[in-house]
Amino acid sequence: MDQNLKESALLAWSGDALIVFSCNMLIYLMLLMYRFGETPIYKEETLTRELFNKLCIKLQEKTGIEVFVEKKKQNEQVDRDELLEYCEVLYIFAATRDPQTYISPILQLSESYQSVLMKIYEEFSGGTDKPDNAMIKELQSLEDENTQIKEQLALLKKDYELSQQQLEQKTHDYENRLLEEGSRNDELIQQIQEMQKEIAKMKQSLASSDSIREDYEKQQVQLQMLRQENEALSHQQEQGIKTSMQLEKYKAKAKELQEQCKDVDQLKNELARLRKTELDFVQMQIDMQNLQGQLDTEKRANETLAAKYSQIVNENETLRAAKIGSEAEASRLRQVLKESMIEMNESSLKRTKEPRTVFDLNEERDKLEERVHALEHDKQNQQTKTEVAVLSQQMEALEKSEKNWRSFSKMMVLKKGSDSLRRFLFHIMCLNYSEYQHIQEDFDKERQARLDLTQVLQAESARLRESINHLKEEREKDALEKERLLKEKEEEFYTEKTNWEKKQAEFKLQMDERISTLSSQLEHLQQELDSKQQTLSKQNSLIEYGKTQLRSLQQKVEEATNAAATAQKEREVLSTKNKQLNREVFLLRHEKKQPEPSSLSQNEEYIMLLKENENLLRRLKSYESGQNESTRCVDVLNDRGHIARSLDNRLKALENENSELSMVKSQLLQNKHILEQQLNEVMEECSKLREKSTQFELQLRVKGSGVMIMA
Repeated sequence: MDQNLKESALLAWSGDALIVFSCNMLIYLMLLMYRFGETPIYKEETLTRELFNKLCIKLQEKTGIEVFVEKKKQNEQVDRDELLEYCEVLYIFAATRDPQTYISPILQLSESYQSVLMKIYEEFSGGTDKPDNAMIKELQSLEDENTQIKEQLALLKKDYELSQQQLEQKTHDYENRLLEEGSRNDELIQQIQEMQKEIAKMKQSLASSDSIREDYEKQQVQLQMLRQENEALSHQQEQGIKTSMQLEKYKAKAKELQEQCKDVDQLKNELARLRKTELDFVQMQIDMQNLQGQLDTEKRANETLAAKYSQIVNENETLRAAKIGSEAEASRLRQVLKESMIEMNESSLKRTKEPRTVFDLNEERDKLEERVHALEHDKQNQQTKTEVAVLSQQMEALEKSEKNWRSFSKMMVLKKGSDSLRRFLFHIMCLNYSEYQHIQEDFDKERQARLDLTQVLQAESARLRESINHLKEEREKDALEKERLLKEKEEEFYTEKTNWEKKQAEFKLQMDERISTLSSQLEHLQQELDSKQQTLSKQNSLIEYGKTQLRSLQQKVEEATNAAATAQKEREVLSTKNKQLNREVFLLRHEKKQPEPSSLSQNEEYIMLLKENENLLRRLKSYESGQNESTRCVDVLNDRGHIARSLDNRLKALENENSELSMVKSQLLQNKHILEQQLNEVMEECSKLREKSTQFELQLRVKGSGVMIMA
């Protein structure tokens, strides 16, 4: 057995010894597990045809031996999972007790692979069974026919079960619907009785509509009365318009008075402007006084500076005289030194051997020159210090004067004063006292001119005050007269307003009462119409529901007849197929009377076919009984069709009554529409009257507010 397995593996795989060895070991272990009664990978109970077909399809789709051969030729790596799947297929083929059922996918492989599988099968079965290829092909053909028949039978079973379920459901639905229709017919009868009662009520409501018409005629008479009252109100409005014209005249007079008041306001503004200029002038006087004080202080400071300057000039003259004397002494000393030096030089020429005395004289000469330079430097320093001090004082004074000039120039407004002050400051810088006196005289003249101006302004302001007081007195008199006139007009206005409000309140009460009565009548009519519309809608819905039920019943009857016809056709087809199967089974029995050990499995298949045939006969009988039941249901439905016709007649009667009620409803709606139009007309007239009253009130309020503003 091991040698056969190795040979088969070598035939299938020509390549790596490890892959061949692993495949052989797996197959060998699987066979041993089955022989010694251990649990195989797939038991007979769990083994299904679908699982085996899937695994065999993998072999057919080159996922088995051929894949391994191709991969070994291309030196590719073989997947372990694919190897295990192939071994499982071999094990299933070897372990099953009915190998003929699984022989067709194996026959589709190549002859070399079939020979390998046959060798494995012979080793497993002990060499007793050796089926021929012809036998295998016949079995394969029988198996194919058997599978086709089984598939057809399965389809027929499913169709029969579905049709039977549909028939059961339809019969159950028909029974329930017939019961529901019976209860609904009773409800329709009750509703018809209720509709008849409502029709009687509608007739009563028509009688009440006549009384409503009479009330409407009375209301028209009342409307005429209201129109007359409206005319009276319009007459009152004309009177109000006249009063408004008078108020406009008073407004024109008030505007004239306002213009006069505007003139007075302009005079007030001018007076305020003059007062402002007066205040500015006073402020300018104060500023001029301050500047005068500053100028006086500057004048005194300039006088002190002039005195100091004269002292400095005198000191400079004395210093110059001292300098001249010192220079004369220095020149004299220089001459003396020169003479002494000449003498020393002469003596030095005579006495060349005494160089010390000459050097001593030179040193003394140098010392004297240094002292002379030091004295000159000290004198110059003293002079420069005094000059610098004087100049610094002058600069400080000039800076102060410049600051004062800047403040003065900022405060000055008039051009003449600014020019005079600029000249004044220029002459201060030049230290010309005579020009300063002229500037002072000009400044005094300007001050005198400003004083004259202030006097003139005071006189004008006094005159303006007198005129303003006179205007105030006249205005007070006019205001008293206006107040008196306004009080009289206000009294007249309030009396007219109270009378108008009383009349308006009475008119509103009357209109509200009439509108409330009309609205209550309309609401009552609306309620009656709504109730009748609801009843009519209910009747329409019931009629439509009955029609839909009749249509559904007719459709169901048609469906039941169609289902019965299809069932009859299916029954005929099944009977023909059953006859063919019986004939084939009979022929097979006569052909093979003596069963051989190799054909035991085939006899078992024949037994299975017979059992299936018997089952088919039973199901056909049950199907025929179901068909009889369906015919009974159809008869019942035909009987119920008569009931549906009677319901149609009743529905037609209800439709006729419904049409009558719709006519009554249309008449009521017309009456309602007429009443609504009349009510709308009344409401429009009322709204117009209200608008006119509101406009009149607004006019009166505007006039009153204008009068109050004038007051």
